[in-house]
Amino acid sequence: MSKLCSKCGVECDDSAKYCLHCGNSFIVSAEETGYNAQPRDNVYGSTDISFTDAFIKYWRGYVDFSGRARRKEYWYIVLWNLIIGISISLIGAIISNSLGEMLELIYSLATILPAIALCVRRLHDIGKSGLYLLFSFIPVVGWIILLIFFATDSDRMDNQYGKSIKY
Repeated sequence: MSKLCSKCGVECDDSAKYCLHCGNSFIVSAEETGYNAQPRDNVYGSTDISFTDAFIKYWRGYVDFSGRARRKEYWYIVLWNLIIGISISLIGAIISNSLGEMLELIYSLATILPAIALCVRRLHDIGKSGLYLLFSFIPVVGWIILLIFFATDSDRMDNQYGKSIKY
């Protein structure tokens, strides 16, 4: 027997806890979990996300501008991109400067859309519209405002962008 994902419509195994295509969690009964709390709408059906899970979710939600992204998820991706960027630069410096520059360009182009989508979802998590991302075009002051927004804790209540993942 199988069930359909309510978010993307993909047919999944009946025992699956989340959709392998989009990461949407299935509602789990209290008998299955052993406790009376329902899991939140998170990739792995829990309120917490690990360093590697954040990276997987980042690429699964390549252009998903809806929903919310926790502060932890956002900063894990910043750290991932920093590690990968430094690694590419080091490889480029060791092998060839032109190859390194090309690899950096390819990685930058590949991550533009998921990075923007993640920033929009992070702004949604604090109750702000994704249009606040336009502050990035204001030198220094806009960047500081966005840094403060990205460091702000999640809204405790559900908002127009979805349920609170953290609370």
